[in-house]
Amino acid sequence: PSHFVRCFRKDTGVTPRATPVKVTTALVWLTTAAIFCQAIIAGQFVSQDGKDGWITVHGVVADASWVLSLITLGYAFLTLRGHFPVLIRWAAALFAVTLLQTGIGHLITEVGVDWLIAVHVPLAFVVFAVAGYLSVWAVRVRHQLNTGQLERAAKVGVRPNADVHDVVRP
Repeated sequence: PSHFVRCFRKDTGVTPRATPVKVTTALVWLTTAAIFCQAIIAGQFVSQDGKDGWITVHGVVADASWVLSLITLGYAFLTLRGHFPVLIRWAAALFAVTLLQTGIGHLITEVGVDWLIAVHVPLAFVVFAVAGYLSVWAVRVRHQLNTGQLERAAKVGVRPNADVHDVVRP
């Protein structure tokens, strides 16, 4: 393989370290919480007077969401890419859709491109779905780390993915 591939690919025969799994899990949950707060905040300004303040809060939390998703992606890439390549792809997808969603939201509120509401609202469901998948992934991996399943998978040479069928059972 080329030098580039060797630098960015790890062959795993070892259990992922606990700290990167725990930190990635916390980042996923924090990002997901910020994203789910968006629905609550949006509900506040859709149906009430004084919506300008809520729209501002919605924009700030949106910016925090894409920044958190970028931090999650970066940390997971640096620490777990060799162990969980699917995580990296899903974290990248979350960053991409969250950034796109935020950009569309700012076009609606700051530039007045109201027709984008028809894209913004359905895209929120995609963002929720990806964030939800990553949250389930985090729960599974934390459980598998705590119960020794990741270690058993590494010992027999199985890639320690988060999917139940990919983990060696006792």
